[in-house]
Amino acid sequence: MKLSASVPSLNDVFKDKKEADSNAEPEYISGADRQAFTYDDFLKVWHAFADKAKAESKITLFTLMTANPPKLRDDFKVEVTVENAIQENLLSISKIDILNELRVKLKNFSIDLIPVQAETNVVRKPYTNQEKYQAMLAKNPLVDKLRQEFNLGFD
Repeated sequence: MKLSASVPSLNDVFKDKKEADSNAEPEYISGADRQAFTYDDFLKVWHAFADKAKAESKITLFTLMTANPPKLRDDFKVEVTVENAIQENLLSISKIDILNELRVKLKNFSIDLIPVQAETNVVRKPYTNQEKYQAMLAKNPLVDKLRQEFNLGFD
């Protein structure tokens, strides 16, 4: 009874895993094509990739790609609006796959994605009595006259 023949060598198992990991790294597809394309053509490929991401249950990527329309800039640069650092990180992780798809389908290998942080206007709700008074005063300056006539305070 030989047991050693049926037990695999651990060195071989780890060697195979290292080779699999090194092959799993996505790479940019290169080419020399620089064909011009319209914004509509670009959007068709963009939304097709987003739909594919949705079908693969990559909902956050789908949301990133469809929440705000991308803007096509000079020299085939595409501005993608990101709302936070998490979306920016997701875009950088998925950038290779997205660009490979866009570059091949549109036959233009100079397309590049540029993340642009969305502007957020945070309106702070007034909480204290003084803040509420200032908000009412901004809406209607006659509130101050009313406060003075009736000798009102914040208590």
